[in-house]
Amino acid sequence: MNATANCSRRALLAAGLTMAAPAFAATDDLPWNLPPLRTVDVGGQPIAYFEAGSGPPLVLVHGFSGSASFEWGRVIGPLAKRFRVIAPYQIGFAPSAKPDLPYDAATYVDALGGLMRALKVTDATLAGESFGGWVVGHYAVAQAERRTGPRPLPPIARLVIVDGAVGMRPADHADGSADGFHGAALKAKALAWLKASPIADNNATKAKTLPNMLADMVTVERLAAAKVPTLIFWGDDDHAIPLAVGRRIAAGLPGSRLVVVPDCGHIPPIEQPEVFMRELTAFAGR
Repeated sequence: MNATANCSRRALLAAGLTMAAPAFAATDDLPWNLPPLRTVDVGGQPIAYFEAGSGPPLVLVHGFSGSASFEWGRVIGPLAKRFRVIAPYQIGFAPSAKPDLPYDAATYVDALGGLMRALKVTDATLAGESFGGWVVGHYAVAQAERRTGPRPLPPIARLVIVDGAVGMRPADHADGSADGFHGAALKAKALAWLKASPIADNNATKAKTLPNMLADMVTVERLAAAKVPTLIFWGDDDHAIPLAVGRRIAAGLPGSRLVVVPDCGHIPPIEQPEVFMRELTAFAGR
């Protein structure tokens, strides 16, 4: 494997009235607080997910940590005061089923669409972090292209890309210091949570997925053609997928908005949850 592919692999491991933006608790006051885990049958496979709240649907898709609880656990509860929040474990990531599948874009898009269909979710705001950004980007393209037919995908109203693997090029590589976090204190807090709540071993799924991500990177041009209102959210100190990628996505999506989060690494919902929730609520609450 060449050096460019290795660099790319490291990079991938990482109009109307607006609802008034609420005041959320300070970061240190937001623990990982999760509703009960549920399961639903999607194409004969059990998919695990968290759900809380009522209101406009908001679907949160995790990245390569493989953990909906880790990436979204600090924001599900507060966001549930305004939205019906659904945060699944993607197919192939325990405790969801891990069937023998190709784990390409179609696999993830069809599983996500099946989940939303099973839960009767339509016109959702769909947010994806890192690898989850790759998934939701492909979903936005696919649902625009499959509006007719026997099983069209549930439509989405808005798209949120959070430090996402979208429109990446071989030169978009990690600088070698990518541990995901900007600050040592928050990193220690996150690692303490992980020690108490370890993530399942999903390495086999990741090994199948990575080549497909490299071979089928959703382009900004295809995403622009989908014409889905888009918010792009990026940590200013992301060493896994650099801010230049977020700027490129925003430049290629007419009408999109880029929010650059100061003092933040690769996972804003963990590092800067109050900023993330404020901006997401203003966008998704339109």
